[in-house]
Amino acid sequence: MFIKEIITSFTKLDIASISNIPDLEVVSDFVDIVQYTWMKYSKLINITRHFKSWWNDNYNCDLISYRSSKSIES
Repeated sequence: MFIKEIITSFTKLDIASISNIPDLEVVSDFVDIVQYTWMKYSKLINITRHFKSWWNDNYNCDLISYRSSKSIES
C-alpha cells in the first residue's frame, strides 16, 4: 500500500512545467509525500534480543495455552 500510494501521489504532481531550477520545488513536494506516507504505513516496534519477526498473535495464544496445560494438543 505504501508504494501504491507514493506512485498515485507522484502522478498527481505537476512536473510538466519544470524548466528551471526554481521549478524543482516539486522535489520538495515529493519528499513531503514520501515522509507523510511513511508515517502513515510504518509502525514502531521494540526489538529485543527475544524478538522474532515471524512471531504473531496466534503463536502467542498457542504459547499461553501450552504454558497453562503443558499439552501440545490444541
